[in-house]
Amino acid sequence: MLFRSEIERVVKGGRMRLGQTMLKDQQVFQRELGVQRQAMRAAELLAHDSFGRAFDHVSRGNPLTKAVLDDTRAATSWVTRVAEEAVLFAYRNSGSAGLRNPSRLQRCLRDMMTGSRHVFVDDKSFEDAAQARLRSEEHTSELQAPCNLVCR
Repeated sequence: MLFRSEIERVVKGGRMRLGQTMLKDQQVFQRELGVQRQAMRAAELLAHDSFGRAFDHVSRGNPLTKAVLDDTRAATSWVTRVAEEAVLFAYRNSGSAGLRNPSRLQRCLRDMMTGSRHVFVDDKSFEDAAQARLRSEEHTSELQAPCNLVCR
C-alpha cells in the first residue's frame, strides 16, 4: 500500500523538526501514525465487507438494488475520506522533501485531492445509505439493538 511505503520512507529518512528529536521518536507523531494505521485497516475491512456483501447478493441472482448500491457507495466515500487523511498525514510529515522534488507522495496527494472531490464519493452517499437502512429497519427490530453489527 502506498501510504505504508511512503510513511515508512518518511520515518526512515530521519526527518527532524528544528530543535526537536527525530520524527520517529516524537510521541505526537507516533500517536497519529497509530491512529492513521488503524483507520486504514478499518477502512480496508469496511470495503471488503461492503463489496463482499454486494457481490454475494448479486451472485445469488438478486438484482443490484438501490440499498446495496447506496451501501457500497457510502463505504467508498468513507474509504476515500480515510485515505485522504492518511495521505495528508504523510505529506505533512514529509517536510520539505514532500515539496521539493516530484515524488510518489506528491502524485498520491494530487490524486487523492482530485478523487475525493468526485460526485460518487460525495457526503450525500452517507445520507442515501442511512435512508436505505432506515427504510429497511421499519420492518425489523434492528433499531432496538444498536450493537447488532458488533454483537453478531
